[in-house]
Amino acid sequence: MKFILSFLLFFSISISAQTFDESGDIQSIAFFNNEVGIFAGTYIDWGLNDHIGVIFKTTNGGEEWIKKEAIDFGIMFTEIFLFGNGIAYTGIETYAGVGGGAVLKSTDYGETWDSTGLVILDPWERVRSICFLDENNGWAATTYNIYNTSDGGSEWEQKIHQIEHIFIYDIYFVNDSTGFVSGLKFYLDETYLKTNIILKTRDTGSSWEIVFEKEIEYRAIVDMDFNSQGIGIAVGGFGYYLEVPGFILKTEDMGETWEYSEVVVSYPDYRVTFENIVFLNDSTAFTAGNGIVGTTDLGDSWEVYRPYTTFKEIYFFDQNTGWAVGKNNLLKTTDGGVTWNEEILTHFENEIELKHDFKLSQNYPNPFNPATKIKFSLPNAGDENFRPLQTQLIVYDALGREIKTLLNKSMQPGEYEIEFDATGLPSGVYFYRLLAGKFSQSRKMVIIR
Repeated sequence: MKFILSFLLFFSISISAQTFDESGDIQSIAFFNNEVGIFAGTYIDWGLNDHIGVIFKTTNGGEEWIKKEAIDFGIMFTEIFLFGNGIAYTGIETYAGVGGGAVLKSTDYGETWDSTGLVILDPWERVRSICFLDENNGWAATTYNIYNTSDGGSEWEQKIHQIEHIFIYDIYFVNDSTGFVSGLKFYLDETYLKTNIILKTRDTGSSWEIVFEKEIEYRAIVDMDFNSQGIGIAVGGFGYYLEVPGFILKTEDMGETWEYSEVVVSYPDYRVTFENIVFLNDSTAFTAGNGIVGTTDLGDSWEVYRPYTTFKEIYFFDQNTGWAVGKNNLLKTTDGGVTWNEEILTHFENEIELKHDFKLSQNYPNPFNPATKIKFSLPNAGDENFRPLQTQLIVYDALGREIKTLLNKSMQPGEYEIEFDATGLPSGVYFYRLLAGKFSQSRKMVIIR
């Protein structure tokens, strides 16, 4: 199917002078090993007034990223699946009226990409999600349909789910026979009811059963993951309506039944929304959405690790090393998600540079007693006329109560360092938040007596 990708790439352009500015959106990331990984994303070319899809590769653990593919006319990427022998898969969906999308495959560690046998040309049907169990066996969910391949994508078989008026968001398989699809079901009768549903198959997609259905206003079930004990968590509440909190569905019987609950966190003026969830181990999971939120007790309680920032996906290569990607964001953790450090991508070879003009650094030392230092930077780009920005740096406790205002004044662009003396405060988790113009970012710090 190389000719299909050639068609997709026919209108590709040189993007060596472009930058991932506020329009940049990294959608998925994965690693073959400690050094070699890829990410896929989209940015807006304002000259063409269109979206450009790009795939980047690193061979040194994320220190440098080199562009490998560029696809224009409106591309969004689904999940990336990588295997140790250099085989990789990702899905693309278009939204420019030229076709629905395709599943792409690489056999050389992400150097080159071709379309597989699944190509959707209907502009109203898009590739929404993919799931590969190994290099040959995989699944793809389009807006309305489910497909399966057992030969590495050369041939795809449509699996009939027999659910009318469904809009699919996610597909996930636990093993060869057991899998799930989440989406919205529309009732075209006098009720005009719209419900969130989860479908389950126990026979490799030959039949599907609705195992969960509930009307949940303004939100959809967008992702799910299972641990090794068969306990699963599905998340919903993508950020179109930020005043409506996110929710989770939890199953302890391999998806036969699901329990619904709202997610509430103790953090100032913050409501959780979700795009993605991933288990780190049998009890710990992290979610991406309008921040990074995690649980260490299988979803009974949730802790905010990085609020007020838009993320699409969290990915862990091992128990310590993970990445969070999203709108103009690429973060890395090396301690199992306890702290997330911003990766400033400047070492591109004539490629796209991700700009991080505003920056709030992790306090140092951390944990600390009794004092620590907080560094931050304000860019020249904060105001085109280089006027000062009204800047605040505020400390909160774990319940979201304001503890101390470290800074509240107009400041010129530059790099700054503020010392926080916590004398008199008890041990525990605290947060500090930087507000400068329209920019807002928070980080966690720990006092140990």
